[in-house]
Amino acid sequence: MTRISILNVGRRAARLWARLGVPVMVLALAGVGGCASDRDDDTGYHVGELFPVQYRTVTVPIFANETLYTGLERTVTDAVIKEIQSRTPYLVVDSDQADTVLEATIQGVEKRRLSNQRRTGLSQELMYTVTIDFSWTESRTGRVIVERRQFETGDLYIPSSPVGEMPDLAAFAVADEIGRDVVDLMVSTW
Repeated sequence: MTRISILNVGRRAARLWARLGVPVMVLALAGVGGCASDRDDDTGYHVGELFPVQYRTVTVPIFANETLYTGLERTVTDAVIKEIQSRTPYLVVDSDQADTVLEATIQGVEKRRLSNQRRTGLSQELMYTVTIDFSWTESRTGRVIVERRQFETGDLYIPSSPVGEMPDLAAFAVADEIGRDVVDLMVSTW
């Protein structure tokens, strides 16, 4: 008896869904569509392009480096270019063909000790921090699209045993983080 009543309830639900399913789905989708807006307001929602559509290309010259950490400028520049290529609609091109220019200067590198080993007193955890100034400008007019000064990004690394990470590993991680942060700012400021 129980099995028959469960089947009957299932059949009734199927018939009800067949009659009401399509209209209910249409109303639900219309309600969701009614929530969309094509203007930015205080809610943070925006329908439309994430990146400025008047630009199609960007050039990224090798970043200047005012620190003693040689080679870091190439690592950070490569990371930013890869992030632009993978997350934006922009083509990275030579400077004579670019609509925009993304320039940066590495202002500082800091290794800050976070903890020590109890027995030896050696650094157990270090924070590797890179500070940059960057600007994204229009090539023809020189108008600044995005600019940040003293923009800081860091990553934790463990130089002590048994992990024994090299500082270069932290530098690569920070370079990747800078690439993500710069592209995020290209989106959010628009």
